[in-house]
Amino acid sequence: MDAIAYVPYGATSLEVELSELCVSRLNASGRPWSEKSNKNGEPAHSCMHAVRLRDRLGSGDNGGIPLWAELKSVIGVAVSQDGRQVIPYAAHTRANTRIDRERLMRALAMDPSTTSLRSFIDEDANPLDPSASFLNNMRDRWFGLINPFSVDWAISEYEGLELSLKEIVQVFDLSLFLPGGFPDTVMTNIGDRTRAMELTPGDLIGAIRAVSGLAEIQPIASPCPIWLGQAGKHRKDVFMNWPPPQGPRIGILTGNGPESGLYLWQHVISAVRKIYPKVPDVFMPDVVIHSAPEMGLSMELASRENAVREIVVRGIKHLLEADCKLVTVACNTTIYFEEELTALCSRYGARFVSIAEAAIPAVSRALATRPSGEGVGLIGIGSVIDIEGAFSGYRRHLEDAGISVTTCAADEFAFDIKNEPEKGSRATAFERLVARLPATAGVVIIALTEASIVYPDYSQRRSKKRPDPRVYVDAVAELGAYMAFNYLATGYAESEVCQITDMPTTARKLRERLGWLVESG
Repeated sequence: MDAIAYVPYGATSLEVELSELCVSRLNASGRPWSEKSNKNGEPAHSCMHAVRLRDRLGSGDNGGIPLWAELKSVIGVAVSQDGRQVIPYAAHTRANTRIDRERLMRALAMDPSTTSLRSFIDEDANPLDPSASFLNNMRDRWFGLINPFSVDWAISEYEGLELSLKEIVQVFDLSLFLPGGFPDTVMTNIGDRTRAMELTPGDLIGAIRAVSGLAEIQPIASPCPIWLGQAGKHRKDVFMNWPPPQGPRIGILTGNGPESGLYLWQHVISAVRKIYPKVPDVFMPDVVIHSAPEMGLSMELASRENAVREIVVRGIKHLLEADCKLVTVACNTTIYFEEELTALCSRYGARFVSIAEAAIPAVSRALATRPSGEGVGLIGIGSVIDIEGAFSGYRRHLEDAGISVTTCAADEFAFDIKNEPEKGSRATAFERLVARLPATAGVVIIALTEASIVYPDYSQRRSKKRPDPRVYVDAVAELGAYMAFNYLATGYAESEVCQITDMPTTARKLRERLGWLVESG
């Protein structure tokens, strides 16, 4: 494509000219792209500012886009020590990374020990002399307007040259080819601070090659300390503004009753939204629910152990074969098989999470807030509360936490709820059930999915009267939050585009946002 004439400083409206230039070059490339306006048409002056304004799938009024989805550009000139070699360059990477100057020089085929970089626009470390008014004016004029399709104009104006796009060596970091979630696109300004272009990294580089030819792909960036919360003006939890683009697929086995799986899934979603209240649908967990009617046999686990084992193992295998990597059962009874299920999931490279593993740390947190000497009540069907016998999957977890419980059998309650078409008397039935526990049981574990489903109605009714002095730990709700925690923590750890290395800190921040004051699990 013919070079576009360089526009002198102040000759016309820069943004109008640049926008027309970018659109013409993008269209000439033949690559697909789309134009988007910032939220409320607000101008963006930096990557950190832009991501709060970008609109992708309606996210403009709902948090913008992740930092890794914004393109960061550094432009300038590389000059050899003897002055014989001068290379105008533009380096591009994801905004949650920063350009490594030595790597960039090597990518430009220049010796870092004998090369200097004159960086005109560098959001990470702009070396311009603050006393130089002309340079400051230039920076203010161009900051927020640099993109791969207009770098020749910017460098021309800064260097006092007339350069075409074909004379600028453009280097793109390898991070642009890491999976960035759905949609896997990047955004940057379109020569106008109020508008942006959106396209895939492959189409971006393909478009530059079509109109310029000088596009290299090299490892030129490293994790940004601001993004990681390690250093810099904006370091405060920046990486946690968005969930990882993808976490392990969640598998939920249900059926006793089928509503319990829906209730658990709802709590997984609620926990993710508690941490990220404006997260778009495309960042929500990938969930597979397998509802097996035969799971109803687990109500009589003690007398149907072998049949229930076969059903549960078959159901978990179904989820594992669907590539679920974080697997659980929306059931308090069948965690009796926890050891077997843990080993089975491990063979598939997956993790099994039991409802007791999630609930007991919540009990410890609740006890820490209660007066000394208060006890714990456990509501469940016969096998679940068989703490002194062989069938309770809660036994080991309670013993490990040093918690003793007073039990309350709820078999009749469970069958009544399963067969009760109307909700009218459910809250009253729940109230009668918990009244059988001693008053000293200040913390109550709801280890019965039917009771978990009824509890919100009971809690709402009690709030209108005299509040119940007890603290209730809804095991299904806790499992939902714990699954969300593991989904997010694992997603951060495994996501290359997030580049998170300090997982203990990440896990602690997730716990804090979930309100888990006592760290556990």
